[in-house]
Amino acid sequence: YLKTVVEHIEAEYGIDFKTLDPFNEPNTNYWSTRLGANGWPTSASRQEGAHIGPARQDAMIKALAQELASEGTVTDVAISAMDETNPSIFTTNWNGWSTQAKAEVDQLNVHTYGTGDRLVVRDIAKASDKPLWMSEVEGNWDPDGFNQVNIENGLGMAGRIVDDLRDLVDEHHLVDEPGVDRGGVKSLLGCRSEAQGLLENNDSAIGRSLRNLEQLLDRASFVAPVKTRSALLQ
Repeated sequence: YLKTVVEHIEAEYGIDFKTLDPFNEPNTNYWSTRLGANGWPTSASRQEGAHIGPARQDAMIKALAQELASEGTVTDVAISAMDETNPSIFTTNWNGWSTQAKAEVDQLNVHTYGTGDRLVVRDIAKASDKPLWMSEVEGNWDPDGFNQVNIENGLGMAGRIVDDLRDLVDEHHLVDEPGVDRGGVKSLLGCRSEAQGLLENNDSAIGRSLRNLEQLLDRASFVAPVKTRSALLQ
């Protein structure tokens, strides 16, 4: 199924897939489907991810690699994995894979909805000589709730970007911010604008942070899940 979808989109729309990840947050315990009396999922279901433990992940990776290597395959897409919720669970998954499954994966993807063990994931990527992506994070850093005029969310997001890039040393960093026009990325870009007047003459902690932010904004990618996930800033 996964190969069929990739090959159809590549042939029909000319979109070239570099990697294919068969999972999303697979070993996270809060993804579940709740069925009603009629047997259909209810609104209480939370199914952005599908629960798949390390052993099943291992089997899926091997099966996907075999399918992509089978006769008649047109796509040259590589396998990435496993887009786990945080580095700690990522590490648990990786340690549960066989040597064969690890070898079949060309790129490592992790989310940072939890920040422990970022250095462990960094070392896994370096030891296995595989590119590492921090492929999703978002959040709310404003203690007063939704506010379009302050820059708390922007500074919080900037801090997460700085910490992730420092500890993970990831090649790509994606901020997945729902409603980007309502304070998240917009606030961060406003922070960038405000930074312009402080970069040269302010040697305080905030001045240094804003200078770092100016540099990091050139490296980070912001992605919005609004109809289609379109890059807002490269």
